Amino acid sequence: MKDRKIIVIVGFPSSGKSTYAKSLLSKNSKNTIILSRDTLGGLITDIIPKLKEILESNNKSTVIIDNTNITADTRKPFIKLAQAFQINIEAHYIMNTIEDSQIKVLHRMFERYKKIYMTGKPEKNTDAAKDPNVFPAAVLFAARKKLEVPAIDEGFSKIITINAKSIKWDGRKYRNKAFFFDIDGTLRYTEDLKYKYPILPEEVMPIRFIPLDEQKAKLKELQKKKYKLIGISNQSGISKGTITEEAVISCMNKTRDMLDIKEKDFPISYCPHNAFPLTCYCRKPQVGQVVHFVETLKLNPSKCIFVGDRKTDETTAIRMGMKFITAEDFWKLKI
Repeated sequence: MKDRKIIVIVGFPSSGKSTYAKSLLSKNSKNTIILSRDTLGGLITDIIPKLKEILESNNKSTVIIDNTNITADTRKPFIKLAQAFQINIEAHYIMNTIEDSQIKVLHRMFERYKKIYMTGKPEKNTDAAKDPNVFPAAVLFAARKKLEVPAIDEGFSKIITINAKSIKWDGRKYRNKAFFFDIDGTLRYTEDLKYKYPILPEEVMPIRFIPLDEQKAKLKELQKKKYKLIGISNQSGISKGTITEEAVISCMNKTRDMLDIKEKDFPISYCPHNAFPLTCYCRKPQVGQVVHFVETLKLNPSKCIFVGDRKTDETTAIRMGMKFITAEDFWKLKI
């Protein structure tokens, strides 16, 4: 069969490799086959015998190797086999950021299981636990460290670079709008507190650059304009042992009481995990908490605004495609 070739797809987990592989398959499904560890099981090296069998049978013109293939060593066996059969081998490099991959991982989790596993570790003996596409955030960080961009001198006949597309939130489904608020330093004053966050409800105090009555009135005005109000907070004190989860909840409830707003009208999410080493998708500037609300409340990020007082808040907003406003600017702003 003329023009036989192997295509090795290279890219981060959840960068869109499988979608791209399927698009190639759709162009010539009769003479193309995809080999992927996700469907065959086992290790990347277990694909080699199957690939050799296909090449020997001479019944497919194109074999696509899916999976990450992010190092030269993992690609080498495929190159050696291609050279042995005197077949061209191409590298198709899906280029994107791990931050973009992270959003896609979380979106896929929710679509499949109606739940986001913030640590990437589902309950045992569940479908999610068996799913290779459900994994901890550390997998993406490790991939970024390991990535070796494919090069011709590895033995490839051609290298094609594809810019991965960011996730698109369908406005027909994701149509609602919201204001996301950081909590400490944005909705309550914490600078004089020992840990810079309250550990007792009586330590919850209003911010100082706007009178509390004006703060409450502004939140009411946002609700009248059909914005959903959402709180997003990092609470690593739970993992450090400086505050209990029950105390965090009590302090969040006191914050709502102070602002004269009910829990159902102002859900607050918090990350209880360590700042370092990072073990979750939920600690800002990771976007797990935000994606949870985007999915459950069908929010369109382009219609949402994130209000915060730290760079992590701004970075969270940027990664989600949201507008960011500093807390001080927001409270001075006329809505």
